Amino acid sequence: MHPCYILHQRDYRETSKLLEVFSSEHGRVSLVARGVKRKSFRNGHLLQINRKLDLAWSGRGDLYTLINLESGYPALEIQGRRLLSAFYVNELLMRLLHRHDAHPQLFRIYEHTLHALQSGENEERVLRCFEIELLKELGYGPVLDHAIDTGRKVEPGRDYHFQINHGPMEAAKPGKDSIPVAGNTLLALARGELESPEAIRQTKRIMRGIIAQHLGGKPLASRKMYQEYLHLAGSE
Repeated sequence: MHPCYILHQRDYRETSKLLEVFSSEHGRVSLVARGVKRKSFRNGHLLQINRKLDLAWSGRGDLYTLINLESGYPALEIQGRRLLSAFYVNELLMRLLHRHDAHPQLFRIYEHTLHALQSGENEERVLRCFEIELLKELGYGPVLDHAIDTGRKVEPGRDYHFQINHGPMEAAKPGKDSIPVAGNTLLALARGELESPEAIRQTKRIMRGIIAQHLGGKPLASRKMYQEYLHLAGSE
């Protein structure tokens, strides 16, 4: 049995489901839960997105067969806009992680992120911290502590221009991939201690640019859902 979270699920044929799960020991795994929609299937009701479960599977290749599931963990209660943020985090994992590539530290970070969303912590800060830790775990962590054009250490009271493809620069380089950012923001991001609204706002622009590159320009479905939710909420 392996501790896992369900990132995504969809119906498969009449009685089964296809699951994308994130395992602490095996990374992202695709499973087919055969007959799970039958009343006779034990614990089928536990197969919920963002719920921690102990799962067992068998088979070969890229699609395994679920053979057992248990849950000795309390269910998370993430609702409203924060649930859409959890969907965003899940989609990043599905889009950026390779199958069967274990990331035990990232599993712990993901779990902490879900609990932070549930507990009411600053939503934007939680997401930005997850994004930077995800990039670091995948080997895509950006340079944050020194200017790439001069090699000098980033100074708290100085302004920089962050190049999406490279990192912070002291000299301005015009273009859509150049983002103004304060030295304080870069150092706070490096420490994972984003607190001020301005630091969170600047970090959001940087993270969005970097992640978009790694997604190959393909839009995120969860981001569209989030925007639609805000639009509907604003029209009420």
